[in-house]
Amino acid sequence: DAMERVKIQYGTSYAYPLSVMSNHVTPVPNAQTGRVASLKTRGDVALFGVFGYELDPRSLDGEDRRLIREQIALSKEYSELLRCGDFYRLLDPFRANSAFAPADAAWIVVSRNRREALVGYYRTRVGVNVPVRYLRLAGLDERVRYAVDEIGFDVERRPRYGDELERVGLALIDGSNCQLHPRVPLGDNLSRIFHLHALDE
Repeated sequence: DAMERVKIQYGTSYAYPLSVMSNHVTPVPNAQTGRVASLKTRGDVALFGVFGYELDPRSLDGEDRRLIREQIALSKEYSELLRCGDFYRLLDPFRANSAFAPADAAWIVVSRNRREALVGYYRTRVGVNVPVRYLRLAGLDERVRYAVDEIGFDVERRPRYGDELERVGLALIDGSNCQLHPRVPLGDNLSRIFHLHALDE
């Protein structure tokens, strides 16, 4: 189950690097929990480790097979960052976090030169009329201005300096707290991936 895997990977990261975590996308409904998570969510969880699949692609429709090709391309594009970058835990899925649900989780991988980063955010349950949540990042260069792109969703964001992203945080705007951003879907078991890269001044 993808959201249970978040807990497993979070805990495993205390003892092992991402480069030895075997993270696979499996079929739904999950054989152990019976729950269904989207292929996007399952892929976004598995991305932060040794990425792979344990399913029969012949059983999937054309849209899911297209998404698998995109996920494989994504894992190849960021393989060096994920293998060699510094890993920081941002939200603990085992503890209550202020303004976040207890089961929300987040982490970030930052390149050694701190000019690139990949953020994973995972929401188990959506709230109603919740305020905009700010995810405080870590490991960035406070003096560097970063472009922030959300992978999979066309949401325009202005560049942010590292000190703002670490002290104020990244605004997690979606349809549950702002009708101006309906592109990010509602619902449970949501995953969001953000790519940051430094802008040359």
